[in-house]
Amino acid sequence: MRVLVLCASGNTTGHTYFAADSFLQECIDRGHDAKLIDLYGIDMKDCNGCRSCHETGRCVMDDGTDALFSEMEGIDLLVLATPLRFNGVSSVMKKYIDRLNPYWFTHRDHPTGVCGIICAGSQKPVFGHALSELKSAAMTLKSDWKGELLIGDTDRNAVDASAVKQFVLTMLNSR
Repeated sequence: MRVLVLCASGNTTGHTYFAADSFLQECIDRGHDAKLIDLYGIDMKDCNGCRSCHETGRCVMDDGTDALFSEMEGIDLLVLATPLRFNGVSSVMKKYIDRLNPYWFTHRDHPTGVCGIICAGSQKPVFGHALSELKSAAMTLKSDWKGELLIGDTDRNAVDASAVKQFVLTMLNSR
């Protein structure tokens, strides 16, 4: 199985990055072809709504998004990991989702399945909006939504590595 983890946390020592990297390592340990990409390291401009992709199936902006989309080709499972920001996904995850517009208008190879990891500091986080955004990304990619791992209370507690491991096993067996 080919797995691509996209992490949208600017903090490489934070909870979201830990959960994303733990997911990656568990996949590798189980013999899967897996890779993690830090979305903060991608040169990604904001979608300007020009609608050129409606005609060509490609974005006219020359940035790192085309290379990222190439990485997504042939992926069996795309993992979208984001911290919760004001009840939504992080700004870089939102930018990524906005740039998926060409997938509506192309026969580009779409990931087979998508899942999400969302980390929140609050003891009583409201994940609904962020989860809706991630599911919308899966729909735009014409991919099956496989599930989500919602991790709250990270201001007081570390991410439970065993919960991440169990989520990985569920995702790998959901084919």
